[in-house]
Amino acid sequence: MTNGRWFSLVWLTLAGGARAGDAQPPSIDVREIGPDAEAFDDRRRPEARPWTDRPIALEAQLGLGAPLGLVGVAVDLSPSAGFSWNLGAGVSAHAPSLQLGTAVRLRLIPTTGFAVGAEGGLAFGRYAEPSECPRPDCPPTYSWERAVWGHVGLMLERRSASGLSLRWSFGSAGIFNVTQADCVRCDATDEPNMWDTTVPYTLVAAGWAFGP
Repeated sequence: MTNGRWFSLVWLTLAGGARAGDAQPPSIDVREIGPDAEAFDDRRRPEARPWTDRPIALEAQLGLGAPLGLVGVAVDLSPSAGFSWNLGAGVSAHAPSLQLGTAVRLRLIPTTGFAVGAEGGLAFGRYAEPSECPRPDCPPTYSWERAVWGHVGLMLERRSASGLSLRWSFGSAGIFNVTQADCVRCDATDEPNMWDTTVPYTLVAAGWAFGP
């Protein structure tokens, strides 16, 4: 083989290698890999817009055995459509006195403006059982100057695009500081039992929601 042919063969080999090195690998569209993250973003779900557009609500409550008592007012803050924090004050039905309460709620939104969920929280205030009894053999009655209540329950909620907010909750509440009770007609062996310190509750809340 002559020198000219050797030179041509080496040149073609080098040129082919250079062209192969310059070739770009096939592109991959990463947008098609995995689920769309925006589908899980509450802010982009149309059915959640009443809560994401209007995350703050002022509400009035009416309840039986409710954390805020017979009547109350509260602020409800929803940092996301699926979660809210509630803080309020009210007046109890038994031995009328100030009640303070806070609660958190987790909600599922099956359709626009409607939610179902669960709630739990704490409430603080005076509580006394009815003690009117004319007989000498009446059972003991208990009262708490500062009862600490815990409650858990379920809820149904409606919030419209215009801001109207409605909620119905029901559940059970119990006193945590049971041993701090004062007692009437008690002896050394008497103490509150579960039926004295656990009560069902239900409440209806209505209010107006707005944006920041």
